[in-house]
Amino acid sequence: MSLKKTFAIALITIVSLSQGGIAGVLSVADSNVRPTTGVTISGRVKSTNDRPIAGATIQLKDSETNEVVRSAISSTFGQYKIENVDSSRSYVLSVTHKRYIFVLPAHLLEFAEDRTNMDFIGEASE
Repeated sequence: MSLKKTFAIALITIVSLSQGGIAGVLSVADSNVRPTTGVTISGRVKSTNDRPIAGATIQLKDSETNEVVRSAISSTFGQYKIENVDSSRSYVLSVTHKRYIFVLPAHLLEFAEDRTNMDFIGEASE
């Protein structure tokens, strides 16, 4: 498993000017920022008889803002993968398809590592 770490560093530079030029320079670096890990979410979209459902839309939404962060379309084999997700936040993972109704159409996710087998099971709608 490959984990990617991201660190943010804030650098503030203050330059003080006097009449004759620069009187002093003060730089402050703040590296006290929480690292985030880019993780992967993957799974299958399938029917109740275990057949793959292609063309389903999977959306990953921020649980606080309801903003779509990432999305994917299920493959011919019903598989999907969403990569490089910030693990420091919580999300709602949901699925939709115009010809299927899903037993559990959404999952609330909070995680620190890759999540596999995040499957959705759908029934053909009438």
